[in-house]
Amino acid sequence: MQKGAMFKNIGRRAMQWFYDMKVGKRLMVSFGALLTLLVLVAGVGLWGLIASEHKVMTMLDTEGQLLQHANRLRANILGMRMNEKGVFFNVVKASDKATAAHKAWLEEDKGADDRLAELDKAAVDEADQAEIKRIRADLKSYREGFAKVWAMVGDGRITSGDQGLQALAPYLDTIHDLDAKVQDLAQRADKTMNEDRVSIGKTSQKVVWIVLAVAFSAICLGVLLATVVARSIRVPLMRSVDFSNAIAAGNMDVTLDIRAKDETGMLQASMARMAESIKGLLADTGQIVAAAVEGRLTFRAEAGRHQGEYRKIIEGVNETMDRIVGFLDNMPAQAMIIDNEFTVRYMNEMGAKIGGRSQKDVVGVKCYNHFKTSDCRSERCACSRAIRDGHESSRPYKFTRFLSVHRCL
Repeated sequence: MQKGAMFKNIGRRAMQWFYDMKVGKRLMVSFGALLTLLVLVAGVGLWGLIASEHKVMTMLDTEGQLLQHANRLRANILGMRMNEKGVFFNVVKASDKATAAHKAWLEEDKGADDRLAELDKAAVDEADQAEIKRIRADLKSYREGFAKVWAMVGDGRITSGDQGLQALAPYLDTIHDLDAKVQDLAQRADKTMNEDRVSIGKTSQKVVWIVLAVAFSAICLGVLLATVVARSIRVPLMRSVDFSNAIAAGNMDVTLDIRAKDETGMLQASMARMAESIKGLLADTGQIVAAAVEGRLTFRAEAGRHQGEYRKIIEGVNETMDRIVGFLDNMPAQAMIIDNEFTVRYMNEMGAKIGGRSQKDVVGVKCYNHFKTSDCRSERCACSRAIRDGHESSRPYKFTRFLSVHRCL
């Protein structure tokens, strides 16, 4: 269980490390992994080709050469035996033919020496080398025996074929052993070649299976990497799309779970900052609206907290409120906004001057403490009627015309 949890944790960290890569680097790592597998496939194939080629060349250079020259040596020995019979058959009837047969025997003997020299070059196994030495010794014995018989033919001691065969009889076992040894050498070489063919076939089959396994692994890894890379890009983008659609629909309560550290994470972080800027814009605009509803017409948002066009919007709203207040300040009558407790929220410049205060100082003061008229705090008070009836009220006074504007707050 602990090992399983450890491997799971390692896998989770590896995936997080992969997701944290930049998109370009992530694609490079994925393509690099696929390229590595493709190189591995090519390497395994090349290794199999080289191994098979090496075995084939070794087989041709050793067992192939042994088989070829052993068969030729056997053919030389058979030729020597045939010419030997030609010498004995023609020793009386046609001496010229016997001489020609002897000459042919010598040529086959020379060919046997050449074959033995080639066998010495091709033999790498100690057993083959020892067998070639024994063949050379038997051939030497056969050569010496036949030379003695030919000398006896030359001085007339052998005048018939039977006499020749009898004279060669002591060497027949050696000659038969020579032929058997050459045949055995050829058979061993042929057997070894067959074993090498089977080995080469197995190696080739093994290489094919390895190539297929690595190729299949490359395909699976390619599909996996393609899925992971596509998902690592698609999921954050779709979250960003949903986030931007929610913002476009006016839902500012949505949030982004920013985990990735790649370009998609950078995009999400940028969109989150954009949303925060919009929220800040809406908050300041909402404060201006709330202040206006509450009658605090002098409240202004801090435009310096915003940048670019957002700052221009706040500055535009502030300027709009300044224009509205400017119109009220330039009215040829007194205007004010109070709450239900007769506390002044706003008063234009003319109204503030009546009580001898500035517009800033009059805010928060009870209206009846500012005007101090005979109507204040009586049934005739326009402010009382406005609070009671819930509409704007105006009442002319003996010293000027006064307009009281009220909204229940």
